Amino acid sequence: MITLAAADLFVLADRKALMIRLPTFEWDFTIGLPVRLRAGARSIRGRQVGTGNHEGKATIVVTPDDWASAEIDLRAMTGQRGSILLEKAEA
Repeated sequence: MITLAAADLFVLADRKALMIRLPTFEWDFTIGLPVRLRAGARSIRGRQVGTGNHEGKATIVVTPDDWASAEIDLRAMTGQRGSILLEKAEA
């Protein structure tokens, strides 16, 4: 599990995806990995569809299972001050 800040989430609406900047390279970068973002009562499930390195920071691209619901939850998550948790989800 990795703790993120709202500033680490970047919505790629045209691709129906989310780019996430990770604070560490200690992550499973396997393409297709099921993941979940959690912040309070909000939760988004998806699949890791891309990985990279942007300015020395690890990044992943996640496609949510349900984009319409994810957009609502992402707006709430990116507008909050609390921590956001990224974790591997069960398949």
